[in-house]
Amino acid sequence: ALVFVMLVVTCAEVSIVLCYLHLCSEDYRWWWRSFMTSGSTAFYIFAYSLVHYAYRAPTGGQGMLA
Repeated sequence: ALVFVMLVVTCAEVSIVLCYLHLCSEDYRWWWRSFMTSGSTAFYIFAYSLVHYAYRAPTGGQGMLA
C-alpha cells in the first residue's frame, strides 16, 4: 500500500511541475501533455519495478519466471 501511495504522489508532483512549465511557456495543449506525463511516469516506475524484481531481488526473479 505504501508503494502505491508513493507512486501516486510522485506522478502528481511530476504532473504539477510539468503542467506549470507548459503554462509558463503558454502552450495551449497543456492538458493532454500533463495527462501523458503523469501516465508515462507511472509506466516508467512500473517497468523499473519489474526490472528490479527480475534482476536485483534476492530470489533472482525466480518467482516471476515460475
